[in-house]
Amino acid sequence: MATPVAHSLTATVVFMVIKKRLPSWRDGLFGLYLLSANLSDFDFLPGLLLGDIERFHRGSTSHSIGFAILCGLLVYTIARWRRAEHPGRIGGLTAGLVGSHVLIDWLTRDPSPPTGVPALWPITGEYYTASWHLFLNVERNGLDSLDVWLHNLLGATLEFGVLLPLLLAWFWGRHHHASG
Repeated sequence: MATPVAHSLTATVVFMVIKKRLPSWRDGLFGLYLLSANLSDFDFLPGLLLGDIERFHRGSTSHSIGFAILCGLLVYTIARWRRAEHPGRIGGLTAGLVGSHVLIDWLTRDPSPPTGVPALWPITGEYYTASWHLFLNVERNGLDSLDVWLHNLLGATLEFGVLLPLLLAWFWGRHHHASG
């Protein structure tokens, strides 16, 4: 699947584009959205503790639209309970960013069976992958090999190359619009 670079840059691009539509304390939300875009990969932690890092990765509870919706509903509920401004926007954006993780991983090369992500869980547990891949997979086995490190570095560089221009285009458009 993709590296945290792709997921974090996606959260940054989305956050910057919609920042003005968020509540007045929007800058405090950036951490939530960065976490949301990377949350699906926290399923590595139990496997890491058990000595099998891939054991729970890409399961239906973490890499699916169902999980994204559950996360959005949870954040919406907390935001309402705390009487935050615009809890629907906060919860909806959280769901969207967790969902962006699913989309990015769907677009990522995945040589390990089962290939892809269970994107449509709970409707189906079937795994899906794009017919063409925008991003390289992250290799986690053989981290003592220079080839593995170079592969992962190439993957992160590709992610920067694809997603950083989106962020720069937003900054350029904002500056160009403000000065024109």
